[in-house]
Amino acid sequence: MNPERETECMQTNTAITRGFVTSLAILIRSRLEAIFIWSWNAFMACMIAGRGSPPFIPSVLSVGAVGLITLSVYLYNDITDVNVDKLNSIKGDRPLPTGKASQKDTSVLVFLSGLLGIVILLSVNVYSFLFGLMYFFLFTVYSYPKIRLKGRFLFKESIIAVGIPLTSLIGIYAVSNSFVVHAFFASILFAIFTYMAQPVFTDSTDVEEDIVAGVKSLATVLSWKKRVHLLVTGWLIVMALILLTYSMFGFNVVLPVYAVAGGAVFLWLVVPMLSEFEEAAFSKARKITYMYFILLQLFFVIGTADVHLFS
Repeated sequence: MNPERETECMQTNTAITRGFVTSLAILIRSRLEAIFIWSWNAFMACMIAGRGSPPFIPSVLSVGAVGLITLSVYLYNDITDVNVDKLNSIKGDRPLPTGKASQKDTSVLVFLSGLLGIVILLSVNVYSFLFGLMYFFLFTVYSYPKIRLKGRFLFKESIIAVGIPLTSLIGIYAVSNSFVVHAFFASILFAIFTYMAQPVFTDSTDVEEDIVAGVKSLATVLSWKKRVHLLVTGWLIVMALILLTYSMFGFNVVLPVYAVAGGAVFLWLVVPMLSEFEEAAFSKARKITYMYFILLQLFFVIGTADVHLFS
């Protein structure tokens, strides 16, 4: 080959590679929040099941795998929703609607991250692998156009809520290789809270897009006031269950003390902000809710310490 031609081909290939790597970085960055939330949930399951000191390598592998699978299913959702996302003032800034990343590059990352996540879980144990497959399958058909569970009433909220115990079970079995009842109980409480909070903090910014796309969700059928009432009801249910059952599942008194005291502060700060939808107040309330939820998970970990130390 002509040396000049060879140099030109090498430069072209380098430019293509750099463009692909840049595209991948943009795509990953666009989904960091989802990756963090689901990976954190798996990590908390590892911590609760391991009573604060789970085995390191299985924990890292399971949490990393959940992050990779999450990246795959959320980017697949971006591919299927690219046209309606263009109509959303927030989602319209994502890489696909803006053209910052191509659908081809996104599809490659969907395949690679999903496959790698599943393979990692297979190396952990068969139980984490099976729950990882369930998580991957459920969140894929959530978006898959011919099934599109997110478009069916109550499925949009339900699947996200079910994702909590599924990703928790990935972590639970990774560190214990068996069912750990107190860790699964915690995941069910997190799922209840997530289900009841979604119409306010997740779906309220999607209402116009969902109506255009024909998606019927709680956020599209309930008034803003009723959505806030649902959030408060969810908190009350979770608090009642913690107070009634914490000792039954082997948690110490630190858990209900924080749950009630922290929850009271949470309601005192958040509910007044949600008297009506106002973007700045909504954004602040959302951050406070995330912080409360993360602290609640941490106190479940603290609550697994020796009961006698706190009696």
